[in-house]
Amino acid sequence: MIGLDMIVNTVMNVKNEIVKVLAGDPAMAHQVGVKVCNDIYGVKIPEKADIILASSYPMDVNFHQASKTLEAIGHIIKEKSTIIMLSPCYEGIGGKDFVDFLKEKTPEDIIKSIKAHKEKNVVSGVISYLIAKCKEKAKIYLISEGIEDKDIMEMGMLPAKSAQSVLNDVLKNYRDEAKILVLPTASITLPLLEEE
Repeated sequence: MIGLDMIVNTVMNVKNEIVKVLAGDPAMAHQVGVKVCNDIYGVKIPEKADIILASSYPMDVNFHQASKTLEAIGHIIKEKSTIIMLSPCYEGIGGKDFVDFLKEKTPEDIIKSIKAHKEKNVVSGVISYLIAKCKEKAKIYLISEGIEDKDIMEMGMLPAKSAQSVLNDVLKNYRDEAKILVLPTASITLPLLEEE
């Protein structure tokens, strides 16, 4: 409301240690922060994968946190690809607003719901929108001890018991040419295509 003249941001490493403090012009300081984050969390990959096996560790206490995995890989998903997401989610899905938004069928439905329900948490709506964009391109299997199969299906994903069982099943669709990407800490990894 009063205008933004400067920001003070921090960048943390995987040990939650502050490695950089950035202050000054909002756009310029942000750009420097992006570069620092790319250097810390960026991982070069040669091409988009057909199958992405992604653990949401260490952001895996609930699906609201674990969804950072899908946010991180959204830009490298191929059309008709497969995502196998492993996340314990011991505390379940997350808040009620998040659950409500996740049950919407399409990204457009989520936008309509955000506009119609101004009382709901808009951040949960935006996260749900990003997940829905991933679901448009990929079939998402969720392996989770903390979320019931029926809830996983209501969120538009497929429940699975193990990564190996999903791999055994989906590899038949890709023949011998499947490109597989494994991300053991996907929620804090930023895959960067080599040509980018």
